[in-house]
Amino acid sequence: MPKVTRSEKNKKKQQEITNEKIKTKSNFLFRIFLVIVLCLSILFVYARYMDTSGLMVNEYTVSSTKIPDTFHGIKIVHFSDIHYGTTVDLNYLESIVQQINELKPDIVIFTGDLIFQNYQLDNDIIKEITNTLSKIKATIAKYACMGNEDYDNAQYNIIMKNSGFTVLNNTYENVYYQNQDYIIINSIGSSLNNDDDIQKAFAFENKDKYVISIVHETNTVEEILKYNPDMILSGHSLGGQIRIPATGGIIHQKSANKYTKRHEIIDNTEIFNSYGIGTSKIRFRFLNKPSINLYRLTKK
Repeated sequence: MPKVTRSEKNKKKQQEITNEKIKTKSNFLFRIFLVIVLCLSILFVYARYMDTSGLMVNEYTVSSTKIPDTFHGIKIVHFSDIHYGTTVDLNYLESIVQQINELKPDIVIFTGDLIFQNYQLDNDIIKEITNTLSKIKATIAKYACMGNEDYDNAQYNIIMKNSGFTVLNNTYENVYYQNQDYIIINSIGSSLNNDDDIQKAFAFENKDKYVISIVHETNTVEEILKYNPDMILSGHSLGGQIRIPATGGIIHQKSANKYTKRHEIIDNTEIFNSYGIGTSKIRFRFLNKPSINLYRLTKK
């Protein structure tokens, strides 16, 4: 049996040490890989299932000398972008309606995109959605405008009308309370569908009344501001869906890259953007739970 030299022993020992280091490094990298996979899995579950459920209520007090005395204390609930068929099903819609009613609104406003554009409706679903939305209670009225996806859905106006909503499209309505003074609510059509006639929506004579403009796409706000309404309510942006701290939303809908903050004031106009309830075809939300807005009107 050949004798093993000291040099060969040292080489063998060094090789064992090297192999152990490689094994240790491989185990470390594998653990790092598992941690990354686990974190990504948690983020996926959170963004897909946790942050697309539940409902936040953002409350605001809106004050103006133009608000009539009879409207002092009036509550307006604003919701948008249900996108039924994405992360919203009938049970979720029913819970949303229940939470809206718990706020006891006087006026309810929906700023468009009821049904996801690729969702196939049948008569039973239409009936269920209509029955559910009809349960929303408002002491004064319920209004809606058309979102860009509502134009592709021939049933939108029928569903909203049969559930008690008045759909305003490039028009306005004088809203009375207690048969006394009134405010004006007008609506502008979808710019993505080339149906925005702002001049027609502002064709009312009395320019001294308190005016609330409702519109789907946030970019249209820029043109509406030229008419100096008191409030503008919009949707469509979904808040960017995936929100990163100090960065904001990162998924931008077409015609929704301007005036996408939840609330801002330009000149004397208060602009509110609803971040919506459903999602786009990307079925995720992150740090951006579904939400509705509650406004309390107060007379200055």
